[in-house]
Amino acid sequence: MSAVLGSARGAVLSHRSAAAAWDLRQWPAGPVEVTVPRLGARSRPGVVVHGTRHLDQDELTVRDGIPCTTVARTLVDLAAVALPREMKRALEQSLVLHLYDGSAMEAVLSRSNGRRGVKVLRRLLTDLHEPAPTNRELERRLLDLIRDANLPLPAVNAHIGEHQVDFHWPEHRLVVETDGHTYHSNPIALARDRRRDLDLELSGWHVLRLGWRQVVHEPGRVKSLLAVRLTAR
Repeated sequence: MSAVLGSARGAVLSHRSAAAAWDLRQWPAGPVEVTVPRLGARSRPGVVVHGTRHLDQDELTVRDGIPCTTVARTLVDLAAVALPREMKRALEQSLVLHLYDGSAMEAVLSRSNGRRGVKVLRRLLTDLHEPAPTNRELERRLLDLIRDANLPLPAVNAHIGEHQVDFHWPEHRLVVETDGHTYHSNPIALARDRRRDLDLELSGWHVLRLGWRQVVHEPGRVKSLLAVRLTAR
């Protein structure tokens, strides 16, 4: 890798390659991508060289001994070459790994107006920063949906064996868990809840997880899903 970077003066690992170095995606099968602080730089076999007028010092760092772009600059660069769904996964991974820095991202974006992919990235960030209801608020809203759909009322915050669950319908062997922002941003809680879900599934319960976006923004789909589960025999 050092030889690759040394082949282009001032080069730093960037784009898909930097995203892989930060563990935001898998290493690409194709050539290594680097960025150099000048236009007109030529790519060569095994190396894609991106030239740029703007490569500020606060957008550069070292990762595992390799000069590369910061996470914020990497995400902006990645948005120019990745599909929206790939970009969304990389952004979510930066949150899970606690690598995302909102201030650094805004600083890079302020210098990136007009770049390809910036609109998509800003839209993803808008969704990310939309205020999320608390778990208690989610539970209240879900109960309102259940009542509005005239569905059987569940047991709330009760235990199944050693596990406390948000909602469950014993007759239908159905468990529903409401996942707020903490669930998505805490990898320890995520791993714990997956183990609990597996325990419940192995005990004959079906577990549904509903995020605040589904409950708040897609109530019709949630009602339909629960109606199917609660009328199936």
